[in-house]
Amino acid sequence: MKKIFFALFLSILFLSSCEDVIDVNLKQGEAQLAVDAFLNNLDGNQTIRLTITSAYLDNSPAKPATGATVRVTDQAGNVYNFADNDNSGKYIWTPTGNQKIGAVDDVFTLNISYGGENYNAVSRMKRVPLIDSLQVEFRDRDISGIKGHFAELYARDLIGRGDCYWIKGFKNGKFNDRPTAITTAYDATFDPSGGIDGFTFIRPLRRNSFDFVDNANRTGDERLPPLNKGDVISAEIHSINENTYDFLKAVSDQLQNGGLFARPPSNVPSNILNTNSNSKTKAVGFFNVAAVSKVTKTAN
Repeated sequence: MKKIFFALFLSILFLSSCEDVIDVNLKQGEAQLAVDAFLNNLDGNQTIRLTITSAYLDNSPAKPATGATVRVTDQAGNVYNFADNDNSGKYIWTPTGNQKIGAVDDVFTLNISYGGENYNAVSRMKRVPLIDSLQVEFRDRDISGIKGHFAELYARDLIGRGDCYWIKGFKNGKFNDRPTAITTAYDATFDPSGGIDGFTFIRPLRRNSFDFVDNANRTGDERLPPLNKGDVISAEIHSINENTYDFLKAVSDQLQNGGLFARPPSNVPSNILNTNSNSKTKAVGFFNVAAVSKVTKTAN
């Protein structure tokens, strides 16, 4: 009887008319400061983006949080001041000469003053392995049945348990920001239970960031390769803290959470804290300062 009832329920669910309008009355909650503060030791400007959270069903662009005071301080007392010169919510630090942000094992503190509240966060720059190579090859038929150029990163996890990394792929200067391309590694595999330390990254980690074409959402039978001849490919490995690894995993899970059996949305962790423990005003987002290894290659 239970099986019959379940089958009947599914039939009603999928065959019923979808013309009825359902008004969802959700509590909007308080708007919060959202902090995107992923810094690194590469050359050039560094950016911290501040926005204001919006209602759950509001798909409009995030409103910039302007008028904040933003600075980062390292353990040696060096201060990096970030300025929002065009009121876009993008606070930028511009280096002088060959200046970079810190070195491996340095501890950094982020301070933000906004709306009468003060927030801070702490991050240690972790070590990062060198990239052995970035291979780009032409395959007549990949395992997915696609013909074309494919990229694969080769790097070896550093010896010692607990190293975490964010592997990024770029094509012709554009970061692969698809949710399915968020690639994080714990040592040489996907998660702490893998137990693979000091080895070459497993194959999914070597390839996932370079799947630049979303064939899953294409119409028709045509399946395009991720790369074409002449494309310029860059690979970056960013060192991240273990709590940053947990944050990125949670973000990836939420962005890909959908379908009939989707889990209820849950809060993503944050290391941005209000310095006034008695204040009810909170912030979301994350702060991490990374060491980066990088390599670039052209598909030919």
